[in-house]
Amino acid sequence: AGVKAKEGTVATTQQQKEIGTLRTKLELLERENKEIQEQYEKAEKHVVLRAEKRKVALFAKQLHAANATNTELQRMLCEDVEAVEADEETQETQGPEKPDGLKMLSHVL
Repeated sequence: AGVKAKEGTVATTQQQKEIGTLRTKLELLERENKEIQEQYEKAEKHVVLRAEKRKVALFAKQLHAANATNTELQRMLCEDVEAVEADEETQETQGPEKPDGLKMLSHVL
């Protein structure tokens, strides 16, 4: 009976060592898992940020193109306004413009 009790004690000590070893491995795996999860979250954020950066870059290009178009339209409008104003000044100083045939007739008359 004494031998069996001693074997049971040895087995229990051996089991306790194994439990301690397994507990240490489990803690290590939990830390590794946490690190991997954090790295995954960082990578996920990086991917999202890259996608957002691409969207911002595309929007910036579209905005630049729209601005260039707007500038060109403003330039054309200014030219048209200047042409109309110049035309009005000419009519005020020289009178209304006559078709070429009428101009020739007015010289004759």
